[in-house]
Amino acid sequence: MILGSDFDNTMVDYNALFYQAALGIGLVDGSVAANKTAVRDHIRKSDGGEILWQKLQAEVYGPRINEAVLFLGLCDFLTLCIKNKIPVYVVSHKTRFACRGDVDLREAALSFMEKNDLFNSSPYGLSLERVFFVDSRYEKGEIIKSLNCDVFVDDLIEVFCESSFPADISKFMFAPQVIETPLEVDSLLEIEMVKTWDELSEIIFAEPFISTVGLKDGK
Repeated sequence: MILGSDFDNTMVDYNALFYQAALGIGLVDGSVAANKTAVRDHIRKSDGGEILWQKLQAEVYGPRINEAVLFLGLCDFLTLCIKNKIPVYVVSHKTRFACRGDVDLREAALSFMEKNDLFNSSPYGLSLERVFFVDSRYEKGEIIKSLNCDVFVDDLIEVFCESSFPADISKFMFAPQVIETPLEVDSLLEIEMVKTWDELSEIIFAEPFISTVGLKDGK
């Protein structure tokens, strides 16, 4: 089995950081829920909201990224992947620079990974060679296909809907918050929703999934 995962909002939890960053500059108040979606929706309703939101994203994903945290359960999941000889690849739709910022977002993401001990001799088995940043969702689908991933985890349904996304792959949508997804899309693409990495572990490392997909040594 080869597993791929998105990075932002799938491996990395920015909810508290988005709220604190927006609160600090007066873009939200205590009436707004402390999660990314609520913060985004509130800001976008204000005058010039889209530009303000873009600037906040550039700040959070760039210079303040090390204030974010890994989602609970991720490290245990990666440890189980190592135990079962399942290689994990990170494929992220992330441009090098935000449209409203000048910090290298890819370097910032790699710095976050290193700070959180995800690389090389760490117990979690990721490496620079298994991290891919792309400029578009189409390119993301192509990379996932080229890696021969059997499983992919992402927080955006648009990724699974992309024409380049491989059809013969197990799709898991990471959705910690309750979201509304058209049922016909779920059915057509055979997307399974999970709220936590622990929930995903219970599926991936249990029967019948592990027998159906199979285990194979990574490269």
